[in-house]
Amino acid sequence: MMVVEAQRSNDAGFTTKERELLKSKLNKPLDVKIEDGIEIATGEVVVDVDYDGERYHDPRPYPIEIRFEPDENAIQLPKVFTKDDRIRNFHISNGRTESEEIHVYGDGLMCLDTPQVAAECFSDGFKGDVFYDKFLIKALFWQSFFERHGHEPFESWGHFLAGKLEYYGVKRELDAIRIANDMKKYTSNQEKLDIKKLMSKRKGISRNQVCLCGSGDPIRDCHPDAFTALVTIQKHTRLLTKKQRLHFWHNEFGIEQQVLKRQRL
Repeated sequence: MMVVEAQRSNDAGFTTKERELLKSKLNKPLDVKIEDGIEIATGEVVVDVDYDGERYHDPRPYPIEIRFEPDENAIQLPKVFTKDDRIRNFHISNGRTESEEIHVYGDGLMCLDTPQVAAECFSDGFKGDVFYDKFLIKALFWQSFFERHGHEPFESWGHFLAGKLEYYGVKRELDAIRIANDMKKYTSNQEKLDIKKLMSKRKGISRNQVCLCGSGDPIRDCHPDAFTALVTIQKHTRLLTKKQRLHFWHNEFGIEQQVLKRQRL
């Protein structure tokens, strides 16, 4: 989920300062290597944080792999993979089997936060200490706390497209152009088309529309804030002429013109 553009002065991976940070934070000596232009750091993390006025400590370390993948146009934030089955096995044993629920994908990739939140934190450039404290440790603390207490320590965002959309409903930042410009940056081509197809229905988006997260539940019950964001886009596009709508979906949203015409969207 978290593939976020962040401006960076070097494009080879972690800076020397960030490597030193990881060495000081990780429980085991940091192992760093380069494979096909991707810098990979492996080690173990122990969750030890202040929470609700008390010290929370989990002595069992989480073995992780952090991958920094440079991009031609921007730098993606590091991807974090769990290197054992602790998280997945715990959730499966408690009947939570979908990536949507356990925040870890099949290959071990962890869902850390929404791209919008990450963009806010790194608006002036990527910072290793912020990444470690506000994303990596926060995500592992959520997992550890849930494992120990059986409930979330704080409410988490949804996954996939639903999570990207619900940000605007929660934050009450309901501006169609802002949402479209962000979706242009943070969504895949297929996700863009999924949103556009919902807008193409004659009666518009129904509150009984199956949620975009894949749960099969009505979006009004599953991710109501994502539904609010979709309605914001719908209200805006209904005020536009056909030519203006084409401009909106292409220029603001990022769907190629030939795709719009080919699929009559």
